[in-house]
Amino acid sequence: WCCQDATNKGKANTPAVLAAARTAPPGSIKPSSQEKMAMYRGVSCILCPVQLGAFKQTGDGRWCHVVCAQWQPEVVVRDADEMQCFKGIAQIPKERATQPCCACGQRAGVTMRCSYGHCQATFHPLCARQSGFHVRASDGGKPQFRAYCDKHSQTQREQ
Repeated sequence: WCCQDATNKGKANTPAVLAAARTAPPGSIKPSSQEKMAMYRGVSCILCPVQLGAFKQTGDGRWCHVVCAQWQPEVVVRDADEMQCFKGIAQIPKERATQPCCACGQRAGVTMRCSYGHCQATFHPLCARQSGFHVRASDGGKPQFRAYCDKHSQTQREQ
């Protein structure tokens, strides 16, 4: 898979387009117009290495996926319809930015830990979803987000 627009404009081998090729769903033909805009303006998420998806600007002018922010307990997503809807990104512990993602292998952004007991596996929420890990979000008054590494995903699916 390669975006035909990127190929025509001589940008087929840029990091963003290569990332799009790696993260494109099987059988997809082209990225959405939002994904194209993100690729061409060089937007990247401050919480993960995935360069495609729905971005919102943070208060300090950086960009973040709404879904990445939702999975960080320190971050409050005020109103996803507002352009700058995040509060608390600066409160994320710096130690989580040094942990490698067991799905993509990168130390970029901020990882979360497997929700199973004392498991120490860490990963980015979008990488977990793309890798087929079991991720679960429930909203029963207070939203709860749980994600499990590859080793513990099958056990959690069966429950």
